[in-house]
Amino acid sequence: MDDDTGEHAATLEAIALRLIEATNARDFDNPIWTDSIADHLEFTSNGSSNFDRFMGEETWGHEYADKLKLLTTTFPHLQVHVQDLSARVVGLHQVVGEVFIHTLTTGNFPGLSTPVVNRLEFRFIRHRWRLVKHSWSHGIDPF
Repeated sequence: MDDDTGEHAATLEAIALRLIEATNARDFDNPIWTDSIADHLEFTSNGSSNFDRFMGEETWGHEYADKLKLLTTTFPHLQVHVQDLSARVVGLHQVVGEVFIHTLTTGNFPGLSTPVVNRLEFRFIRHRWRLVKHSWSHGIDPF
């Protein structure tokens, strides 16, 4: 891996945005789901909402899109709005990256907007960035 951390940070931001855009568009056949998700994915959160229980603590990478598809089927008006986003490359030889995203989720229930801080952890695996962990903290319990 090269030392161009700025370029890698921009790549991580682009991947995170594409994942959100694919979720909002209900495009679960998009190659972003297979190209950018590790074989095994962990989840952590600060709450015990239905969303937290629904996602669980871990999943196989190929099931991540399926879980989000079920969530958006259950809440058909659900949309994720990016408020702010920041990425950085860290770790030994810069093989670990993280993206922090402040989002506002709407469509869970009429009139409710939920602020969420997300942390996406990526690892440089098989010559590409792959999501290995998704952590989030709700501002308000939406469920």
